[in-house]
Amino acid sequence: MSEYFKHYSFDKWIYKSSSSSTNVDLVETVSKNDYKTNIVLYTYMQTAGKGQIGRKWYSGAYKNLTFSLQFDLNSILAHNQFNLNMICSLALTEVLAQIFPLMADKLTIKWPNDIYYSNKKLAGILIQNTIQGNKIQKMIFGLGLNVNELDFPKDLPNPISLAQITGTSHNLQSLFRNLLSTLTLILKQLDQMTKSELLSLYHSKMYLKDTLSKFEITETGESLQANLRGVTDHGQLLLENEQGIRKFNFREIRYC
Repeated sequence: MSEYFKHYSFDKWIYKSSSSSTNVDLVETVSKNDYKTNIVLYTYMQTAGKGQIGRKWYSGAYKNLTFSLQFDLNSILAHNQFNLNMICSLALTEVLAQIFPLMADKLTIKWPNDIYYSNKKLAGILIQNTIQGNKIQKMIFGLGLNVNELDFPKDLPNPISLAQITGTSHNLQSLFRNLLSTLTLILKQLDQMTKSELLSLYHSKMYLKDTLSKFEITETGESLQANLRGVTDHGQLLLENEQGIRKFNFREIRYC
């Protein structure tokens, strides 16, 4: 039985020749038409993509995949929204592992939901939920995947593309179709899992898990060296040092 999603396939596809942000365009499209169904909105030329906490997502024209997916959900209590983050990031990680099996061992999730290959960022996810009362009714799953990009802007700290990893370019349309068809199957599998099973799988895929790493506390600028131990049920990051284990919300801590 489905826990979160009413269904997994997409009923409406929207192509934009250009988009400032596929998430923004999808939100506007849904608000104007009141669609209550699963929708794909995609472009090969996104000019002002959005990332977490207001960050921008760079994507060269006709080189990468940028798209947003709206899912009509079973009513989910808002305090369980990190479950959707886990499902989306785990789904994308598994999809890429299935399409590119030689990459599988080096794919990880950088909390909360960036997809890394080794120590470099391959994909970013931005999730926006529609909440009515105390329940999530709809989710927009925005995704940017570096595909054929070879020349990233110098101010991006650690990007990588599929072309750089595999040594070859990829047909965007073919990859997009393959990715979405595989994603549909993986979402269905993850949707059957319990919360403890999702947490266990998420922990197994976490970037820098059980590794001594450097962080910075956002409010004070204080440097913190600690072992990343995982996340709580609600998605707080667990960091351990000689003073014990501390919990951090997303905007309270950043990786150095």
